[in-house]
Amino acid sequence: MKKTAFMLTVAAVLTLCSCGNVTDEPLPGNATAFESFEFVDPDSKDDGYRAVTYNGRTYIPYGTQGKEFTYSKLGECLGYWVQDGEEMKDVRLYTLTSDPDVNFIAMTDEGFMSQPTFLRAIDTRGKDIPTHDLIDSLDYEYWK
Repeated sequence: MKKTAFMLTVAAVLTLCSCGNVTDEPLPGNATAFESFEFVDPDSKDDGYRAVTYNGRTYIPYGTQGKEFTYSKLGECLGYWVQDGEEMKDVRLYTLTSDPDVNFIAMTDEGFMSQPTFLRAIDTRGKDIPTHDLIDSLDYEYWK
């Protein structure tokens, strides 16, 4: 009985430790420092969002992990988040393997048991962009 309890405890600890880092990979040598900035919706002028630019497109928050998301759905690591001059190398930005048009970018925190958030390109506003069940919208005002 004690051996079974010990084995269950070891299994639980190993599971939690494996969740400690999303990818267990170092940043790629070509990692970009994505300087975030405040994006204000020109229509409402009330809503501001932290944003980044990638390949000439501006991305703002859209949603969180959906029921079909797994970390194997992450594509290329693009780089890391910078806010107010502070490099946050544990906050990384990824493409999604199922999104060849890069309408979404996944943002992960390599810290303990965090869940990804998703940024969407603002030029997709008003368009029906498939997310399948990878992403759950958080219903930000900008996207309504």
